[in-house]
Amino acid sequence: YAVSVFHACAYEASCQCIYHPRKREGFGLTDGEWLERLWSYLGKFTKTTRIMTPSYRKFILSLALDHFAETRIQKIGNYL
Repeated sequence: YAVSVFHACAYEASCQCIYHPRKREGFGLTDGEWLERLWSYLGKFTKTTRIMTPSYRKFILSLALDHFAETRIQKIGNYL
C-alpha cells in the first residue's frame, strides 16, 4: 500500500521514502487520490438513497459504481 501524494508530505521523511506512491512498485504515476474521488462521486447519492430500502440502495449504488468505473475506463486514453 501507499499514502496518497498529498498526504505523504505530512509524514516523516523515513515514511515518505517507503510509502510514497512514486516510490512503490506498481503504482505508476498515480497520485493516490482515486479513493477520495470515488467517495466524492458517491456523496452525490446520499440524499436520494437515504429514503430507499437497503436492497434498492445497494442496487442504485452498484449502478453508480459501474458508471464511475466505465467512465474512468473510457477516459484512460487521456492519461496514457
